[in-house]
Amino acid sequence: MKTLSESGEMTDPHALVPNERTFEGMRRYVPLIVVLLAVVSILLSVMKIVSYGYLPPDDALRHAAKAVSGKPWNQILVMRPDFTIDHNYGWHQILGLLHHTFGWGPDALVVFSVSSLLILFCLTPLPWLRRPEAWLMVLFGASLYGSLVRMTLGRPFILTCAITLAVLLVWRRERKPGIVLVLATVLLTAAAVWIHGSWYLFALPVFAFLLAGRWRSTLQLSVCWLAGTVIGASLTGHPVGFIVQAVRIMTSCFGHNTLQRMLVSEFQPSDGAFQVVLAVVLMLLFRKMRGLDCGSSLKNPIFMLAGLGWLFGLAVRRFWVDWGAPAAFLWLALETQEYLESRWSRTSLVRLATTAVVAGGFYLSFASDSGSRWTRNLTDEYLTAQNPELAGWLPEEGGILYSAEMNIFYETYFKNPHAEWRYVLGFEPTFMTPEDLKIYRNIQWNFGATKAYLPWVEKMRVEDRLAVRGAASSQPAIKELEWHYAVSSIWLGRLPRTPPAKP
Repeated sequence: MKTLSESGEMTDPHALVPNERTFEGMRRYVPLIVVLLAVVSILLSVMKIVSYGYLPPDDALRHAAKAVSGKPWNQILVMRPDFTIDHNYGWHQILGLLHHTFGWGPDALVVFSVSSLLILFCLTPLPWLRRPEAWLMVLFGASLYGSLVRMTLGRPFILTCAITLAVLLVWRRERKPGIVLVLATVLLTAAAVWIHGSWYLFALPVFAFLLAGRWRSTLQLSVCWLAGTVIGASLTGHPVGFIVQAVRIMTSCFGHNTLQRMLVSEFQPSDGAFQVVLAVVLMLLFRKMRGLDCGSSLKNPIFMLAGLGWLFGLAVRRFWVDWGAPAAFLWLALETQEYLESRWSRTSLVRLATTAVVAGGFYLSFASDSGSRWTRNLTDEYLTAQNPELAGWLPEEGGILYSAEMNIFYETYFKNPHAEWRYVLGFEPTFMTPEDLKIYRNIQWNFGATKAYLPWVEKMRVEDRLAVRGAASSQPAIKELEWHYAVSSIWLGRLPRTPPAKP
């Protein structure tokens, strides 16, 4: 009912005041703004990280150098002859295409690797979530405890993690999958196999569906997995050899180690991931307090994969960080989504305000250079042919760089992709010749003792070099070689130069 105002105009006492009209108009845009806040905070975080000049410490460097060099691994490493197929064939093809198309060098390719794969992992769940801020909340929590750092390594396993999240999300509902879903799953699996290589690890999500009692989905996913594996392996040009070699690499990685400390860090046991386990337990208690059943929350493939990854991770850390942790994050996000939907409507302004706070917190925590995690590499010094002070001290054409540290390979190969020497130790000891592997394990066994290097010294030629880490004041006690303190913490040794004969 309208009334007469003091100005003589008819007014409706129930009409909204201007501010209320503004807020009501904004409400319909809340879902869109929430998505934008999540996406923008992720993109800004990634841009900030790469703007520091951040370089990962390991495989991303050798992937970029491999793409630039264009050489097969047997021209880069001194390796056993039975591992002839590139394990990351597809990834090197992609990076090689970018190198030849845009002229990108190793640095640009690493920036692409870090940013594209990190963005892919962080954005993958958003299209399937009704409350994308739930995933952002989980990412925020993971960033506070450093659990997201592994996703900044720029390595193709991150693609597998993202594909696993997508498969879990689209298959978690108990319904008959359509042809589009089946084909998409096959193609995604094929891409992961072609790019990453470890096809056998997709048995984990299949097993998770089996443990959850999803028999039909288990069978259907198994068919998709096997079909995708065949397609991905065929794209390498070695459909059978690629599949067989991947298994042989996996078994060899654990078949020649007397002590666990000799394994690379990701093959060593996890620490039990106390923070994530605590978050899961608290979420279950919170669910119970709200009077909800915990059975359906536990008996689902996502939680089962998280549990499998955690359990197997107690033996091999990679099961947890690459499979269990992403699944646990997704499970926490879905549980958070369920609560948020019961708490706020889609257009709630409180929802918008909460998302803004979370987005800001995520950016501030993840992009911050805490502990110099993004800038530590800026002070690194590299063995590079462009350094005039190293003239005559780097391996000569056809030479070998002997070293017992993978980081020396990663950094040196990254800075010298076209060098005409090879490395006795590369990214995986399994690829070493049996003789060199035995020497390397003995060096590890003796914690890098000088005497353990002597078999390599005896094999060295004039064109070869030995790289050993040590302080500037601690020249390696290997008298058979002459030494030069090349760059920070690295000594280079070579056979003594024979003085010219007197006339």
